[in-house]
Amino acid sequence: MIGRPPKLSLVEMQQAGEAYRSGTSVAKVAESLGCSRRSVMTALKHLGVVCRSYEEAAASVRLTKRLDAFDDLSDVESAYWIGFLMADGCVHKTMIVLTLAVVDEKHVEAFRDFLRSTVKIGTVIPKGFYGQPQRQLIANSKHLVAALARYGIVPRKTYTATAAGGVELNRDFWRGVVDGDGSIWIGQYKCDPHPYARMSICGASRVLMEQFAAFVRLIYPSWRGGVNPYKKYWRVQLGASVATKVITELYRDCAVALDRKLEKAKRVMELGLPTRSWVTRAAA
Repeated sequence: MIGRPPKLSLVEMQQAGEAYRSGTSVAKVAESLGCSRRSVMTALKHLGVVCRSYEEAAASVRLTKRLDAFDDLSDVESAYWIGFLMADGCVHKTMIVLTLAVVDEKHVEAFRDFLRSTVKIGTVIPKGFYGQPQRQLIANSKHLVAALARYGIVPRKTYTATAAGGVELNRDFWRGVVDGDGSIWIGQYKCDPHPYARMSICGASRVLMEQFAAFVRLIYPSWRGGVNPYKKYWRVQLGASVATKVITELYRDCAVALDRKLEKAKRVMELGLPTRSWVTRAAA
């Protein structure tokens, strides 16, 4: 051995080495042996044990365990959460931050489960939300942040968000975006008693809204709508047959969705496509 001798006995050093190799953190090893973390680190050094990197420690001990969460777009849940983070999430340095209203707390928990993380969900009161508390999850992973950047989720993306990396026409991705920034409801014209589907999505990035409009035209080629300014944002509005077909495409047999949006989508799908007669009269 070289350097300063550890404050642990040889037996305790071996116990520390075995515990650390099995995935136990330095803090937990120190707690179990009744010594300081520095003593454990010194013991590991004398044993020739290579310490885990920050990413490896985060994955094996407390933080995010699913470091490949966004590596495969064939995974429906991966594509969905990329879309949801595009709408309602943000990244900062090595952190992924998701903040939602208390009513959607279960969705924050679902995202944490997707990442296989044990990070605690906190409560925050952001400025501009009339003092309403929100639930927030912060996952720290350099690898995940780098993966999200491939799809256009980068710092300060609010006004420049652009879908990339193969998600541009992915229905699971757009369901995530709609769950975050969209609205679904059933309306009714004054001149006709038949209810009909309505859908709207609003965002600060015109490019992202143009990309959603292109996705809509893929489903409904004859749609003549587009992106229109709305206050400080950009908005795409759909109604009747177009809304019904797009909502059906997004939410039919979906594996993951925001509960309250899914309930509204199911009502639309149960309603079915409107008949040509009353749609023609209402649009006239």
